[in-house]
Amino acid sequence: ATVAEDVESPILKKKLSNGLTVLLKRNAVVPMVSVQAFIQAGVLSEDAATSGRASLTADLMDKGTQKYTGAEIAEYFDSLGGSLSVGSQRNTTFLQAQVLKDDFEPSLDYVHQVLFKPTFPEDEFKKVQQLQLGQIAARAANPQTQILDYWTGLLPAASPYSRTPQGTPESVSKLTAADCQKFHKQYVVPNNMVLAVFGDIDVQKTLALLEQKFGKETGSPNFKMPTYASLPAPEGQQLHNLPSRREDTAMVVLGYPTVPITDTKTHAALEVMSSLLTDSGGRMFNELRGAQLVYYVFGFQLSGPAPGYFVFMAQTRPATKDDVIARIQAALAKVRKEGIPDDELNSVKQKLQASHAMSNTTASQQAFQAALYEIYGLGYDYEKSYDDRIQAVTSADIQAVVEKFFQHATIATSSPDKKTASK
Repeated sequence: ATVAEDVESPILKKKLSNGLTVLLKRNAVVPMVSVQAFIQAGVLSEDAATSGRASLTADLMDKGTQKYTGAEIAEYFDSLGGSLSVGSQRNTTFLQAQVLKDDFEPSLDYVHQVLFKPTFPEDEFKKVQQLQLGQIAARAANPQTQILDYWTGLLPAASPYSRTPQGTPESVSKLTAADCQKFHKQYVVPNNMVLAVFGDIDVQKTLALLEQKFGKETGSPNFKMPTYASLPAPEGQQLHNLPSRREDTAMVVLGYPTVPITDTKTHAALEVMSSLLTDSGGRMFNELRGAQLVYYVFGFQLSGPAPGYFVFMAQTRPATKDDVIARIQAALAKVRKEGIPDDELNSVKQKLQASHAMSNTTASQQAFQAALYEIYGLGYDYEKSYDDRIQAVTSADIQAVVEKFFQHATIATSSPDKKTASK
């Protein structure tokens, strides 16, 4: 084998008999191993009453298992200079651990316990619940997260993205340790999980280890992920203002309903459009910053297995918020009417491809990316076709996307109204 092959191997994918998908890759640039497990279930698996449950469950999984207390798990990884964390976002709940190569084998027992044998101790539940209620309050105190959460709450209830990962004070204060246990039993099952181990490993030996350690867990025979209907566009334009106490600040969020992440062609067109308009040096960025109308403006796709949204966000002043909304919409209308000149389109594509080439170089970034794409059903090697997908986007594709999806926005602003301003 060449030296390069000794350092880095292609990804091996193996489905164990219980339905667990395992991804293995040798990346021996540094003597570390990254273990990442993803399940499809986060906000997507909640309703209004259980909102925040996935997040609570994730935070509890490493706070006590059949074999170890939460303190023992934390001390173990601290003593190695390693790390283990469990989290939950809109589409997924995930475990991420990183250890030195020599500690990898013994650390797997802890990973296994946290994933499959958490006990959800009542005293820990109370602590985590209080922490989460504190996080919700902290989001309300920050103008950026406050407006995003407010906008999220304006979306149609049929969209799973109309709820936030942290949930609401009302839903979280009613949840119990038993609710978390129920979530864990239903969703954290081998046939709804991708386990990636990337780093300084022997691939075949690691596969044998995983089969022995994780292959004995029972899959859930009747497990099914929910399916999601596409969203109706909002009727006309909906504008909502949240009164705030910050006299010199206004926030603006415009969200347009788009597609699930599996519509890869639309996603690529949206990515190019986003970069063209809102990246540093992009059209909207230059216009709004140039006119000193915004502190920042950016665009992002909020998406996953369910039909998502394309979101623009800007921070401005109360007197100019309407102007900012109008200019964002005018920039979209201009693209729809005129398309994009070749030279501008090509330079945006080159920039996206260059920054993609520089990302995902560490074992941990690669494991994250591969596991996420695999759980979404796009395939672990989806990122290999990134350049081709971006290169294929034409000016006509972007015009068609703007025409189809960017007609009716749900718009949220926050600014002081006259009553709060005078206090």
